Amino acid sequence: MDKIPQECRGMISSFLTKKDRLNLSLTCKKFYNYFDSTNWREVKFCGYIDRLSLIFKFFLNEKYSEKHERIRKVTIHMKGWSKSYPSSADPIKLLVDSLSKMVEVKEIILYDERRFCLPINGAQFARILTGTPRWNTVTTLCLECSAHIAVAALNHCDPDVLKMAEEYIDGVHQTVKDFPGLKHLYIHGFRLLKHCKRLGPLDEPLHQCYWDFDSDVDRLCQALNSSNVEHFAISLNLDCFDDEFLALFIAIGVQGQSEAECEHLFDENDYVDDSLGFDKDDLVQWNVNLTNRIISACPNLRTVRVYYEPSGQCYCPACRRGLGAYVYGYRLDNGGTFTELREE
Repeated sequence: MDKIPQECRGMISSFLTKKDRLNLSLTCKKFYNYFDSTNWREVKFCGYIDRLSLIFKFFLNEKYSEKHERIRKVTIHMKGWSKSYPSSADPIKLLVDSLSKMVEVKEIILYDERRFCLPINGAQFARILTGTPRWNTVTTLCLECSAHIAVAALNHCDPDVLKMAEEYIDGVHQTVKDFPGLKHLYIHGFRLLKHCKRLGPLDEPLHQCYWDFDSDVDRLCQALNSSNVEHFAISLNLDCFDDEFLALFIAIGVQGQSEAECEHLFDENDYVDDSLGFDKDDLVQWNVNLTNRIISACPNLRTVRVYYEPSGQCYCPACRRGLGAYVYGYRLDNGGTFTELREE
């Protein structure tokens, strides 16, 4: 037994009922913990959706119904389809049915690797999910998937029970007003931060500009003010920016100013003037400014975090490795606010 890998011990225990585990005769007491029912409090599924079908069928076997009720956290990391796009919706139905079996689950993480050519059909997922029991026990939802899947998952939760939402996609924060129980909202990256190249003319569709981002922050604050969210965080990665667009991510004092007032910051091609010499201190100051702006505009928020994530960070919720330095703002008892730079 001592030569069997831990993963194998866990697999062996999955075939045993509570009665079987009580009847085990092990040569060493330290092996008993591998057969404890608490090992089933968290499950993870990772792989191509069609190849996961066999695992879902195994999981859905009625003889494991006792184990389904023990699960409190589930991570589903979908890599799309392995080959050609199938006409059958069976793998997606098996996925949804597996989620429905976890009647006491508290935390659900859905990660769909959309960089693959054959992603999950979000509309199909949403349609199948509609016909299943609501997730009335889910308090935490982490989403990095298509908008169809994300909105369907959010709407499948009890609005009064869901306390925390973590999203890696654009636009879902607009729905937070429909969830009165939601107190924590974390957003990983803004849509505009992934496509910006330079500060060009406002009517040029190929380029995003500072004023587009400025409007997005205003819409974000409006959404937060229409909700009951008390703790908000947004993570930003400098890798999202080209060098020409760093002016958006620095303390250059353009907030609230017109385009004409900022012309001196850019050369004749609308690129950042090299002579300005911006550095990381400027970038940190921009984080401070954004933190103060959000907490000042949203009186219902108790805390605001603007994460300053390092390069090469893995954002997959199934394997994320933690966040780097961040700017943290919070509301004081006297109504004022305080901002500081922290390391995490």
